[in-house]
Amino acid sequence: MIERQKRQDSETMTGADRTLFYTPEEAEDKQLTVRDQDVRISNAYAVTLILPSIAEAKGLRFHISVDSATAAVTLTDFGGSSYHDSINWEGDFTLDAAEDTITLESDGRTWHIVEEEIAG
Repeated sequence: MIERQKRQDSETMTGADRTLFYTPEEAEDKQLTVRDQDVRISNAYAVTLILPSIAEAKGLRFHISVDSATAAVTLTDFGGSSYHDSINWEGDFTLDAAEDTITLESDGRTWHIVEEEIAG
């Protein structure tokens, strides 16, 4: 019931409500929710962003962008290093330069890369 309510809330939110401006104050792991569909990061600390459960995010797009960076942002799927929630998870993504972006979409089983601009 709680997960269904979160999903309903997400579907009725405006674009501005779905934007998370995130500036970590220490190295940490940050679990994203279905509400965090547009994440903009300015970071001075290494941080790992964990996508929401693949099933919970079905049909949703998540756009992650780095506004400024002096440390790496690692993007991983739900479950982290212990197991991968997504079938065919391509591996973690590292965004470590200003203007790095990635957009992913869930089909309920797999995260699909819609757009990727990662300096490398």
